[in-house]
Amino acid sequence: MESLQLVAARVPYMTSPGNHEGQFNFAAYLNWLPMPVRQSGSDSPFWFSFDYLGVHVLAFSTEHDFSPNSTQHRWIVQDLAKANQNRERVPWVVVMGHRPLYCSSIVCWERCQDEAPRYRSYLEDVLNQQRVDVVIAGHNHQYERSYPVYQEKATQKNYTNPQAPVYIVNGAAGNPEFNDPTFMPDVEWRANYQVTMSTGFLLMTPSATQLNFAYVMSDKNDIVDSFVIVRDRAWKNHQQNSST
Repeated sequence: MESLQLVAARVPYMTSPGNHEGQFNFAAYLNWLPMPVRQSGSDSPFWFSFDYLGVHVLAFSTEHDFSPNSTQHRWIVQDLAKANQNRERVPWVVVMGHRPLYCSSIVCWERCQDEAPRYRSYLEDVLNQQRVDVVIAGHNHQYERSYPVYQEKATQKNYTNPQAPVYIVNGAAGNPEFNDPTFMPDVEWRANYQVTMSTGFLLMTPSATQLNFAYVMSDKNDIVDSFVIVRDRAWKNHQQNSST
């Protein structure tokens, strides 16, 4: 927290809990990182949502039950449905949670081959049905991103009017543990990954019809990956009308 306080004291610092917070019964997390729970209609301090610069951000907890019919799952479905009806005012929907639903790390094999498929069985259909644009995770201390993907198949190899969410693992913020840059070969849905031991961060810049992303290496401040999700308004209106 000491290394974060210069940032967190000046700008909104929005979080979702991870496995290390759970090791201490979330005591420090609850004490230091209160989130806008009540304002987003959540009944738990561990999941919430907010709107910022045309983006609806839903933060959920992978450390608590989010399987179908759980309290958290019901809240996620309700929140995304409301957000999807508000696209004219807030055109983008981003979901974030600690553990990834898609990843291809070899050093994190169990997370990617055992855990991720189970998490997808809980949530992937909902994310796809509610036209979530991006799902951002951490946990693995690496960086990788997908093409728009559903049920382990890339729906397309570009980001123009994507037919499924894009999944990003953005976990290389500082901890060198498990950041061994080894990835599974020939993953059809994967668009980019970084073979490096260095740390980095992801920048997201929204506009009415574009979400711009840039992954920056911390040591040299170099952009090593970038992509743009484009959704034209005619496509948005068609999708919104077809879902009502």
